[in-house]
Amino acid sequence: MINGQQVVALIPARSGSKGLPGKNTLPIAGAPLVVWTIRSALDSQFIDQVIVSSDGEEVLELATDLGATPLHRPSSLATDSSHASEVIRHAIEGREDCGVVVYLQPTSPLRTATHIDEALTHLATTSAEAVVSVYQTRLSPELMYRMNGKEQLEPVVPHQEVRRQDLPPTYVLNGAIYAGFTPALMRASYHFGLMKIAAYVMSEIESVDIDDLSDFEEAQAIMEKRRHSYDQV
Repeated sequence: MINGQQVVALIPARSGSKGLPGKNTLPIAGAPLVVWTIRSALDSQFIDQVIVSSDGEEVLELATDLGATPLHRPSSLATDSSHASEVIRHAIEGREDCGVVVYLQPTSPLRTATHIDEALTHLATTSAEAVVSVYQTRLSPELMYRMNGKEQLEPVVPHQEVRRQDLPPTYVLNGAIYAGFTPALMRASYHFGLMKIAAYVMSEIESVDIDDLSDFEEAQAIMEKRRHSYDQV
């Protein structure tokens, strides 16, 4: 609980994936990918219930074995075109015992219970309706261009000549943590992007989001290095 409100974590882990087939159950650093997120949620000092939403029996069995609550997701909500808002609605709509929702994608295995608890603490102490995790990027929209219909470059953000060192910091959503108050989330039709949000900043290396094989290999290398460092302590 936080501020007297029940906190429910929702982990969306469908069985299919175009970029990396079966990625949620692929072994990484000694455990299936989804397990790292389930463990981090269960280790949180604020989360009261961990729900794993999936259309895959293997994922649901892993959730049960670890002590999380399995939730069978209809196939209509487990397609490439399914929206997060639909998955969240399916899991929490009608519940009166859920004050805060924490949406944790299993494709962010470097996110830990400490990150989750820090984000929830920030949510509890800010005036925002939700907190989302981000990292500071070295790229700036002022330095980006689009190709127009004539194959000519046009600036994404129209500007005068600028120096990179004069530009303000730019942040990117990393997909690791979305946490918000349930009533506000419902008013926003379960879209975190439509809420008043504050940022929880993570490092770029902690923000690896697995979409394809190269992301998977990058995350695995970082996790193996981290585990090796712990073994040396």
